[in-house]
Amino acid sequence: GLVVYKDDLGIVGSTTSDSNRTKVELDTKNILVIVVNFTKPINEEETLVKLFNEFLNISKQNKIYTE
Repeated sequence: GLVVYKDDLGIVGSTTSDSNRTKVELDTKNILVIVVNFTKPINEEETLVKLFNEFLNISKQNKIYTE
């Protein structure tokens, strides 16, 4: 089965999608990142920085964190 994340208000999302309540929109100010890794060990901080910067590049935003 698919892993689903939830809080006291209901489903937050899964490994493949957000719920309508927690989806990222243009006015989103805060995000929670859950990293699910079923492969080799990773450097979590380095990987997250890379992923955030790729997201910001795709969304045409400025980099907020660089290593």
